[in-house]
Amino acid sequence: MEVTVTDYASAERSLRRSHSYTHLVSCRNKYRLRGPVDPLGTVPHSIELNFDDVGAGDRAPAPSDVQRLLTWAALTKSAAAADKKNMDHYLFQCGQGISRSAGCAVAVLAYLYGAGEEWQVFQTLHTIRPTAHPHPRLIQYADELLSRGGRLIEINDEIQRRRRNVYKEATTGSIL
Repeated sequence: MEVTVTDYASAERSLRRSHSYTHLVSCRNKYRLRGPVDPLGTVPHSIELNFDDVGAGDRAPAPSDVQRLLTWAALTKSAAAADKKNMDHYLFQCGQGISRSAGCAVAVLAYLYGAGEEWQVFQTLHTIRPTAHPHPRLIQYADELLSRGGRLIEINDEIQRRRRNVYKEATTGSIL
């Protein structure tokens, strides 16, 4: 399996060229509703989710959004398993490729990897998208819906805490 987490403009450019994407998760908001998610219709499995980013807009993600995403992941996993000749390549896109797409990637990867692999989910995400800062509500809802007992939330919080400490040390340290 291959995973790409990126911003809307980069995803759109990639989708207009030859690509290997088999799954597309597009996170949009009321300002990004124009034009097709997959402009050439070349991705076999796609879903569009509409909600705003952290602290922006008036449409926060809801549990029903994550449930819809996980249901889609289960259905497309079954369809992809039937076609053994293709390797799955997931593309997650949102405005900046940092929060909403990363949160959706965590939810789908946690489902696909299974219980007990939560650290691996985040390791995969931060290897492919080091700037990722998954949307906390998406992580919370995925944790609840996948019955992970707070594990996804704990790991995400720990990673963000470590990042803040590294930033704090880098900005307050002496240059001498």
